Amino acid sequence: MPTYRSSQLTADNPVPSHGMASSVHTQRFIIQTGAAIATTDPLLFGDLPHYARVVDMIALSDQAITLNIGDSGDVDRYFAAQALTANVAARMTVGTGFRRVPDQTVLRITGAATVASGAATRLELLVSYVIEDTGVGYPAT
Repeated sequence: MPTYRSSQLTADNPVPSHGMASSVHTQRFIIQTGAAIATTDPLLFGDLPHYARVVDMIALSDQAITLNIGDSGDVDRYFAAQALTANVAARMTVGTGFRRVPDQTVLRITGAATVASGAATRLELLVSYVIEDTGVGYPAT
């Protein structure tokens, strides 16, 4: 069972500084698989900084694919059994992704998928987020 990692994690790039609180930031994660993805193959997209609250995600695949995307607290917090059409972008579909209460830990975005075609796949994930420090920003939901 291979584990697929984004180029950011493979290169061990640090989580970028988040700068000003309340500004929207976007991270782009790309995973290129060498073979078809099985549902047991972990997808490690990357990390978001401390106190990150996701405000939107866009997923894109070059193959027809069914995708779960979440984090350590919920494996399908952002996309739950989302069927993607090849080369058609899809927005985050699960409302719980908006309600995640940020904490002090780095948020690792993970996924699991099944590729319909049985081919190698390129996955792209754009994650937009704001930084909310403890006691600052939106109230917990």
